Amino acid sequence: MATLRSALSTVTTFLRYLLSKKVLVFIFFLILSSLMWMMISFNEEMEKELLVPIQITNVPKNVVVTSDVNDTLRLTLRDKGYTLAKYFYGKGVKPISINFQQYARSNGMFTISNADLLRMVKQQLSPSTHILSVKPERLEVFFNHGNHKVVPIRLQGNLVPSASYMLTHTRLTPDKVTVYAADGLLDSITAVYTEPLNRTDISDSARYEVRLQTIRGAKIVPQKVYVDVMAELLTERTLEVPISVVNVPEDKHLRLFPSTAKVKFVVGTSRYATAKEGDFQIVADYNDVVNTEGDKVRIRLRHKPAYARQAKTDINEVSFLIEER
Repeated sequence: MATLRSALSTVTTFLRYLLSKKVLVFIFFLILSSLMWMMISFNEEMEKELLVPIQITNVPKNVVVTSDVNDTLRLTLRDKGYTLAKYFYGKGVKPISINFQQYARSNGMFTISNADLLRMVKQQLSPSTHILSVKPERLEVFFNHGNHKVVPIRLQGNLVPSASYMLTHTRLTPDKVTVYAADGLLDSITAVYTEPLNRTDISDSARYEVRLQTIRGAKIVPQKVYVDVMAELLTERTLEVPISVVNVPEDKHLRLFPSTAKVKFVVGTSRYATAKEGDFQIVADYNDVVNTEGDKVRIRLRHKPAYARQAKTDINEVSFLIEER
């Protein structure tokens, strides 16, 4: 019995040895084939997009660059794979440096042409590398010497509460921005607008980060704001409100039956307890009495507070009696 166990143990050990050898051989050939594939691929021509940072240097302290300068140059390159790999995995391509003092003009702007951008980039590329496209094709840089003003922000978009909810509060933080621009452009800017903010089914408090729309030739600080929105549940309430009479001659007295009417409206839960009759005004006009042939006069809800939604009276007309004073 012991001899059989010893034989089985020897066989098991031998099988494990063979298996481990097969795994090692498989891993070896896998690595070898991967290296061969990479060598073949790197020896073929291919196209890749390269992002090169742009820096504006030597800007005087009293100058503000007002344009939203694109800080990245997008290049589509074609070359052998191993040459392109040097741009991505080697030392790469250094940021393009634009000397403000070299290009600045007295008119408050300057342009870096496509030819200049290509020249700056080609200095760092291999002669065999072909540049297929450059974006942006040119750079426009606007600047001034600190001219600015503060303007309000206008929210654009559509905020829709969920069913049975209402928006009670919408706030921008900040609600004003500082705009830097040349005098002529600065005078024409009276407000800055947000990118459209569209949200539906709002049923709770929420905060959204929104970017501001850019203005060509102007710098906006800050470039994004926060929109705080508060929604609350709607509930129905009824108040009994006295009916006022208007345009009654001094020698007349107009009695109404009934002299009050119920106003039904929906209101947010935070204002339910504070809503009061004095916030509403229902009127009956004596001029309508004179022009009517019956014994009833129409009443109107002349005023309702902003917090009351869908307000209406439970009756549209009341009986009246004219008395001499």
